[in-house]
Amino acid sequence: MNEFKIFGVTHLGFLVFEGLMILLLCVMHKKIKENKKLTAFLRYAFAIFHIGFEISYYIWAANIGRPFLKTFPLELCGIGLYLSVIFLILDSEKLWQYSFPITIIGAALACLFGSPDGLDFPHFRFFQFFAGHGLLIITNLFGALVLDYKMGFKEFKKTMIALYITVTFTFVIDKITGANFMFLNEAPFPIEFLQDYLGSFYIIPLFFVLSAVYYLPVYFLNLKTKKLVKVEN
Repeated sequence: MNEFKIFGVTHLGFLVFEGLMILLLCVMHKKIKENKKLTAFLRYAFAIFHIGFEISYYIWAANIGRPFLKTFPLELCGIGLYLSVIFLILDSEKLWQYSFPITIIGAALACLFGSPDGLDFPHFRFFQFFAGHGLLIITNLFGALVLDYKMGFKEFKKTMIALYITVTFTFVIDKITGANFMFLNEAPFPIEFLQDYLGSFYIIPLFFVLSAVYYLPVYFLNLKTKKLVKVEN
């Protein structure tokens, strides 16, 4: 069984493929938006694929004897996945606003640094991990580019408040169960050094930094919107 290597051939191959899919969406989003039937089809298709990826993960995890507790969707991408499925089905801008910043950044970081349980191509988990996280990025960009969802700083603040409430809840779960959801107990690669210096408090400055990073997709989305308004005027 091949061991996953960060920035190895298969990892880089996926990153190139994901980049091309994002580029394709950026190039084609206006034509997709004009076709209402295609837009609706893609909304439901993306939702079905997300559900399929998630169910397949639960089946695989149960098959290898992974404790049910460790499969809870308490990671940021797991929460973003469920929000994404619901906003796609309901065509809900409000739910997308909670999903967009944390999911775009979270899924991008997972694609860049995440290890699918140390399993490489052609293992199922490799496909499930990277295809699932890659689709999360596509889905949330789809909400911005095709569904024309908008998000300002006011909505971003609400998202951050909801995130910190979720983090607090997850922190309690981690302490009770000994799990490591959202890496609140143990820092992941490549930021283990923060925990070496700050101990359990490493998460406090990290989340302040992440709050600024999470705002980047919102900032660039609004920058794009302002440019389009100027062009139309």
